[in-house]
Amino acid sequence: MSFFRQMEVFRAAMMSPNLTAAAERLLITQPAVTKQIQALEEQIGINLFLRDGARLKPTSAARALFAQSERAFASMSTLERFAAELIRSTPQHLRICVMPMMSRLWLPDRLIQLFRAYPDLHLSVSTAPSLQILDLLETDQIDIGIALPIRLVGLTQSDELLACRAVCILPHGHRLSFLETVGPEDLAGEDFLLLGPVAATRRDILESFAERNIKPKVKAEIDVAELAVTLVANGAGIAVIDDLTAEAHKASGAAIDIRPFAPRIDIAVNIYRTRSSAAMPLAAEVYERLCSGSNPQSETA
Repeated sequence: MSFFRQMEVFRAAMMSPNLTAAAERLLITQPAVTKQIQALEEQIGINLFLRDGARLKPTSAARALFAQSERAFASMSTLERFAAELIRSTPQHLRICVMPMMSRLWLPDRLIQLFRAYPDLHLSVSTAPSLQILDLLETDQIDIGIALPIRLVGLTQSDELLACRAVCILPHGHRLSFLETVGPEDLAGEDFLLLGPVAATRRDILESFAERNIKPKVKAEIDVAELAVTLVANGAGIAVIDDLTAEAHKASGAAIDIRPFAPRIDIAVNIYRTRSSAAMPLAAEVYERLCSGSNPQSETA
């Protein structure tokens, strides 16, 4: 039984919530996953997981092994891609993953520019939440990622791509629309649409209320800022989102008013490139073009 295959199964188990999900990730049966993990534990002489039904709880040894495996699997992934490119004779293939907000509002024009500059360029473009993008970068499953810097990421190069700020969006003509800025005091008692746990601004928004001993009247928690815009435009409440999304939808005709949120909350969007892609000159060129094509920092007062 191949040690490399055992490690593949081990890594899938570490990145999955349970054995069933690990099996689905690998396109094998759950008993096969269990068998491979047991074989690996027997080979190295250490228990890697504490078993709780279908769930596996990694031991400290498992976490250490997983961290050590990152570089090895990143190198193997690079080698595998290089071999595939030899077969295709088209070494201009890149994998890019972008957070949804950027894929709709920022990325399309940049892709058009890239295709004009590199007619033979072949891209795999996908969207995912920021946390998943950071995981994909660390496991070398993508070359370039655009995400919120919600945690540190190893084995990558990163730069700030955009600087946005939080704004309050209100139904057009709302009584608060006549204020220069809108803060927690103004929103007390108003139906509030709170961005979900994956949103970068959620913690800062809630802290701004807590610091003033104000409890927001949360009507709904929403993961997608675009949905918040639609609900606000139809009078369902008020939300605090990024100014990039707000301005884009207002320009498209959404019946909303936009006011700066006070206290100011800045939102950074980063671009990342895996270290393993350093062997691909094209990846560096595309990365630099995307960086240079970013929008200037938001200057909403």
